[in-house]
Amino acid sequence: MELDGTEIFCSVEPFKKEKDGKCYPIGGPTRTIHECELYRSDGIPCRRRFKRPEHLKRHAETHSGKLNHHCKICFKGFGRNDNCQAHYDTHIRRPGKKDGRNRKMSLREVEEIVAGDVKLIEKLRSKHGCGEESTAL
Repeated sequence: MELDGTEIFCSVEPFKKEKDGKCYPIGGPTRTIHECELYRSDGIPCRRRFKRPEHLKRHAETHSGKLNHHCKICFKGFGRNDNCQAHYDTHIRRPGKKDGRNRKMSLREVEEIVAGDVKLIEKLRSKHGCGEESTAL
């Protein structure tokens, strides 16, 4: 499978591959289905389906097993940057909640650790109801 999104994969039933190379449902509304033809780690074909080729491409990268994005607090690895960024939220202490497995700290402490990532800081502030007054970038 190519990861550049040029190949289109479809399931055999109930879809039919047309001359244009796209798959259309038999007797249903026209839409293309993109199916992952890579294999899972247990050797079984993945077969996940997506409506958009870019979603198939993003998914296909999960089969590589590469963890190129790491948390700067606990060093846990992630295959995708958005998952890594969402993980930072698990390190923020919330009043009235148990600490859980991950090391907890204040929003300000997390901001100091990820100081160079302005977008991440903005996401964390908006999720925790903090405006720009929290900490200067």
